Amino acid sequence: MQTSVNSAFLVRLAAFGIMGGLLMLFGDMCFYLRPISGADFIDNALMNTVHTDRLIIGGVVGPLAGLLYALGSMMYYLAFRDHNRLLARIVTTLFVVMFVIGGTYHAIYTTYGFVGNGDIYYTAEKISGLIAALQKISFVAGISGSVLFIYMVLRYKTIFPKWILIFTPTFWTLLNGPIAPYIPYPAGAVIIGGWINICFIAFFALCYVVFAKRVKQEVAAA
Repeated sequence: MQTSVNSAFLVRLAAFGIMGGLLMLFGDMCFYLRPISGADFIDNALMNTVHTDRLIIGGVVGPLAGLLYALGSMMYYLAFRDHNRLLARIVTTLFVVMFVIGGTYHAIYTTYGFVGNGDIYYTAEKISGLIAALQKISFVAGISGSVLFIYMVLRYKTIFPKWILIFTPTFWTLLNGPIAPYIPYPAGAVIIGGWINICFIAFFALCYVVFAKRVKQEVAAA
């Protein structure tokens, strides 16, 4: 029995995660938003035609969204600490790293739009190398954290229902490429360009509902 879990606080943390996802999705749309099909969506090509001010706004929100995402990730520690404090810390740290690094490369990603406009074309290869390295770190941290998350939910009776594992967002993000040809005009930029953050928004929203339901149950039982 998880006597020390503050369900109301978990609701707030899930809300931070939702806000982080929405803010990052806004940043994505600053980069890509326009009517297009999923099959025709090419992120860098779209960014090359975006006004510089819009690119800057999209980049600036990255670290802020990453911070909100990281705050939302604290829910893992609160949910798991009564079962295995060490693994709770590791899971939380991995997700925090993923989101912080993700917010960082989102900001740097802005430079792809600048490169396309000819501002710093000669540095394009170096920028690509930096972004690729950051993406790999974020991806490895996210997958590792997700595997441990699945283990904790399966191994222990936590506040997370076991069915929520179906919606583990890091694995859903891998479907971005396969579903692209099936996204019709004009939704390509929104769905494919924002797919990663849509997956995390949906997951944090599910967590919000689960935690809010737990709060209602606790109030009813009091």
